[in-house]
Amino acid sequence: MASIRAGIYVRISQDRDGTQLGVERQREDCARLVQREGWEVGEVYVENDTSASGKKPREQYQRMMDDLARGRIQAVVAWHADRLHRQPRELEDFIEAIEASGAAVRTVTAGDLDLSTSAGRLLARMLGSVARHESERHAERVSRKMLELTKAGKYTGGSRLFGYHTGLCCPGPDCTKPDARVHGPRRSATHEPCGCAGGGCRAFDVVPEEAAAIREAARLLLAGSSLFATSRWLNEQGFRTTSGSRWSTDGLKRTITNPRLSGQLVYKGEVIGDAPWEPILDRAAHEQLKVRFAPAKRSRPARSRLLTGIAVCGICGARLVGSYNARRVPIYRCPPEGDQTVRENWRGCGGVSIVGPQTDDEIRDRLLSVLEGDGLTAAMAAASATRSGNSGWQTGWWRTRRRWSS
Repeated sequence: MASIRAGIYVRISQDRDGTQLGVERQREDCARLVQREGWEVGEVYVENDTSASGKKPREQYQRMMDDLARGRIQAVVAWHADRLHRQPRELEDFIEAIEASGAAVRTVTAGDLDLSTSAGRLLARMLGSVARHESERHAERVSRKMLELTKAGKYTGGSRLFGYHTGLCCPGPDCTKPDARVHGPRRSATHEPCGCAGGGCRAFDVVPEEAAAIREAARLLLAGSSLFATSRWLNEQGFRTTSGSRWSTDGLKRTITNPRLSGQLVYKGEVIGDAPWEPILDRAAHEQLKVRFAPAKRSRPARSRLLTGIAVCGICGARLVGSYNARRVPIYRCPPEGDQTVRENWRGCGGVSIVGPQTDDEIRDRLLSVLEGDGLTAAMAAASATRSGNSGWQTGWWRTRRRWSS
């Protein structure tokens, strides 16, 4: 009998120092479990610094699912069920895949998950719900902490803003901090200022030479210089972005319009108050730059529907409006009370919804059959004999007829 090939899936949400120690420990524990089961390791799927509750696709998880569907692995082994899923929708897809393939599922810390039984599926769903709850609670705590740090004017992580210090360890010749050579977003936001010569730095202390470059770039832009010419000037002066790259037009626009440069606190893209640090640009200059480089508003032409404002609800008599259902199929619907997408006098009971294309086809066919009838032709002929200057409305009628027939 052929040995069962197991796929080991290991994942860690954050790997601050990039050493992959977390996923390596998971892999070792899972490998021992595979050995105890008498299986062989067919494949190892490693997702390092990846969240199971985020919206970004997990490439290694998808590769594991593909291998499962193709029969390349006959078992899935993980350190815990929450390493596999924290999204109920994803868990249901996994259950269906396991049922279709007949593969076994084992975890180091949560035991066996027999997804071929209702009890096993219930356990998996319960573990998934608990993991989802923990993930949401953690996100709430982190979000609240980030808001507190932002209001206090503290550095909350991410790339350093050109013109300001982060308040983290300054990599200098006398620095003894272990992460002195680490740059970029992986620096810990809670790291204390280091003891470099000069006393270190604090969060959002101004970097004088960079601040001078920002002010000159703003002056050039407000005087009419283009983003391309100004970014080229920065590069020619030897300035680089905080990631060490040459300045580009997009990078300069993002930096020069950042509200933090004018001493404003920003949380999730919104200004929430005045900052305690020294502004590099005055508020008036910054507002002028924001106006100049604001994204152009794109007006979208209004959708034209055959029966919008003509068809009425059979229950309440309100006008039906064009919309889409959950599957993006065009429909006509009666807008309920409180619907802010339509005028107030168009709102009704919300109790009627009909499919748009079929309704349009039916109405068009019926109207064309009337237009083709002898009665309408005779009535038009009689009207033409008694009405002067009728060529205009006859031409309009034929134009309408051709449009509806097309």
